[in-house]
Amino acid sequence: MIDSIIFDSATPECVTIIPTHRCNAACKECCFESNPHIQQRMTREQLLTAIRDIRENFPDTKYVVLTGGEVTLLKQDLIEAIALLTELGLGSRIVTNGHWARTEESAIRWIDQLSAAGLNELNLSTGDEHQAWVPFSSVARAAWYGLDRGMVTVLVIEGQDNAGFTVDKAREDEYIQKIVADEEKMKKFILMKNIWMPFHEDANYTGDRKEIARYEGCDNIFKNFVINPYGQLVSCCGLTMEYIPELKVGNAYTDSLKAVYREQFDDLLKLWIWLDGTRYIFDKLAGVHGLKVISPHPCSICAQLYQAKGVGPTLEKLLRENEEDILFRAAVKTRISRTPDTRLQPII
Repeated sequence: MIDSIIFDSATPECVTIIPTHRCNAACKECCFESNPHIQQRMTREQLLTAIRDIRENFPDTKYVVLTGGEVTLLKQDLIEAIALLTELGLGSRIVTNGHWARTEESAIRWIDQLSAAGLNELNLSTGDEHQAWVPFSSVARAAWYGLDRGMVTVLVIEGQDNAGFTVDKAREDEYIQKIVADEEKMKKFILMKNIWMPFHEDANYTGDRKEIARYEGCDNIFKNFVINPYGQLVSCCGLTMEYIPELKVGNAYTDSLKAVYREQFDDLLKLWIWLDGTRYIFDKLAGVHGLKVISPHPCSICAQLYQAKGVGPTLEKLLRENEEDILFRAAVKTRISRTPDTRLQPII
């Protein structure tokens, strides 16, 4: 057995706070089923207290992600949260659909507030479903002004084979063309496609099946630590985390963040996911139980792994057979992860 004290110094690279699942949009395939009617949200004091707790419990954590739902619906509370992160020396990222940039005036007003608070990265999401609620012109305008204020700006387009809106379509927008033509802005701009994951059986998924061949560890399960709108502490920041009870590990309002995060390393399955990934483990179970992948998205495979019926005894047997190897490799990976990286890197 590996002495568990090796894992005591482990710390998340980032913490994700989801203050609300409320959103101005109601995308059918939203992982949190966000919509305008959800009322539950963190109070201003709960949000600011969570940020202070993150700094106190995780002094080596690099940045905090604020997302939702649509996190800009918090308005001034969001600005104060970013300002506090800046004051405490934590990097900040927000994930937003860009609805607030429908006009030049509103885009500038929001970007100036975010910039003054010290926001490091603006992460914009769009795609076919998003655009039923937020036109791409708003997203592109938000990207332009974010870059104009020196923010790292990431524009993510949900991807599937039959998507109507693609990266190439995005490049036709006048704001995106202006960004591409500006050498300095391009240094901080990332335009990328993300694997789209269906949440309903009639979603007509036609994703790239080549993605399912990849075997790789899931760093997110320990690299990220999440606080959701109800104060629950959640392993990972994956899209299916709210549908996997085993990933809900504590309460931010009553438990020590540091203690709860550390206790995750006592979970052999989470260690194995961290090392080899859900696809690798899923395939071992599939060979015995005839399971088939529903979606190649790693978050979907994670949900299948945890929710598959009748696989418990087989999974337990595999864990015990591989326990020493898992613990040894996890200890090595933990030590390697603690090696300082002195390179200057943007928060992306």
